[in-house]
Amino acid sequence: ALTTNGSGTLSFATVGGDNTPILWSKQSSAQSVATYTEVKLAFNSTILNTGGTFDTSNYRWTPGTAGYYQFNIAIFGRTVSTTGSTYVDLYLKRNGSNTNGGQARFRPSTDTSQTVAFSGIVYSDADDYFEVFLRYENSSTLSTDSNDDLTYWQMYKIIT
Repeated sequence: ALTTNGSGTLSFATVGGDNTPILWSKQSSAQSVATYTEVKLAFNSTILNTGGTFDTSNYRWTPGTAGYYQFNIAIFGRTVSTTGSTYVDLYLKRNGSNTNGGQARFRPSTDTSQTVAFSGIVYSDADDYFEVFLRYENSSTLSTDSNDDLTYWQMYKIIT
């Protein structure tokens, strides 16, 4: 922001703040998802984790600071069948429950390799934790891709 001291001297002042805590996590290997089940996605590695607590054993992130958070989640999956009524639900859960605006449903076409991705904003208390779940409906197994350009989970605090 441009400020003045009242005598005609202009200067730039710092505005806003830091977008921390911030998380950027990925899967270190592909994950097989059985049909007609809801599973927690194994985001067990971080690319960036500043200011929050990420537990690689239970795939949970706790920001540690109250506020609004932007999230971005993408899963690239491969199926072995295009038959049946296929759909994929992707959820962001807070403290074990679905969040408002934290779900996406995708119905793939005949292509057996596709991405489900969505973004949103959620509120977090200092002690809330977040996890990502996927439900897959088809007669065959789904396998995620561990390429961090295709399968990732990102969250960061919004400066308000």
